[in-house]
Amino acid sequence: MRRRSPFITMRQNVMHDDNASSDIPVVEIAQTGDSRTSLETRLEENLPGFTSSQQQIAAYILGHPDRAAYQSMSQLATTIGVSNAAITRFLKAAGIASGGELKGLIARHIREKMGIAGRLGKKLKNVGDTTDLFSSVVELEIEYLQKCIREVPPNLIEDAATIISERERVLIWSQRPYWGLVDLLEYRLSRLSRQAIPIIESGHYVLDKGHTMNSDDVLIGLAFQRSPTDLEMLFDLTRRKGTASILLTDLPLIPTKLSADVVISARRGPSGVSNSHIVPMAIINAIILATGKQLVTSGFPVMNELDELRQKYGYEYGYPPLQNRHGPNEPDE
Repeated sequence: MRRRSPFITMRQNVMHDDNASSDIPVVEIAQTGDSRTSLETRLEENLPGFTSSQQQIAAYILGHPDRAAYQSMSQLATTIGVSNAAITRFLKAAGIASGGELKGLIARHIREKMGIAGRLGKKLKNVGDTTDLFSSVVELEIEYLQKCIREVPPNLIEDAATIISERERVLIWSQRPYWGLVDLLEYRLSRLSRQAIPIIESGHYVLDKGHTMNSDDVLIGLAFQRSPTDLEMLFDLTRRKGTASILLTDLPLIPTKLSADVVISARRGPSGVSNSHIVPMAIINAIILATGKQLVTSGFPVMNELDELRQKYGYEYGYPPLQNRHGPNEPDE
């Protein structure tokens, strides 16, 4: 199966790991009123003119700002796998005067995106100065759901569903803050008779399940705010083993190490103390429904057996049988 382009530009905002360290180099630079950082602004405005290597550099910096902040320009080049001259050309193409200015932009980017106080202030600014906080939050969620409709082509949902429907075993990995989404996928896929296997380990422990992948499996990776090393390692295994792969992300530039058969990228809303799961949940629900539809169309008895079992044991309407509603030791009314 042909893999998609490693660089997908879907939108403007980039967000980074809630759990990342705030111990960053202190570089004093001018502040502006732009709600996005100057780093994002410069990279996105100059993106159309970037070469493939310059896109690779930009993807690394936005995906790993906590690493790039400490690296010299030569170390940055070595890590990415480009020449020192390529870094110099990248800076010129991005309108960045020097390596020192780049490090300053990265430091500010981290403070604004990763610092608790900065993220809380930005979240409150986005919901507005109002006492009706709940309504403001809901309206903001709706706004990003509407944007998601424009950002995610319907064919990507169908492509993901096709991959899942053709395989019985689905491995799922995510960063810890998003394990709730992994649970949702596991539960919904199990109802479609898919063997869903969460990978919640980290470090070398991800290999315990990762090495069992084969060409009959599919790996679903969730990468939000940054490019996780564990997922990069798992996606490398999919390429080695011929395992199909699906990526759900909010990154505007997809690093080569996260290239997948299907890449679905959409904004989750402005960075805050608690980033929204509404958009990825909507995408997951759409993929599950599309998978079920494809299985039914192909003649697979997706829910028939489950419905029959529920009816047989008195759970036809989703409620427990009358005789068991109060527990085994409590009398019925």
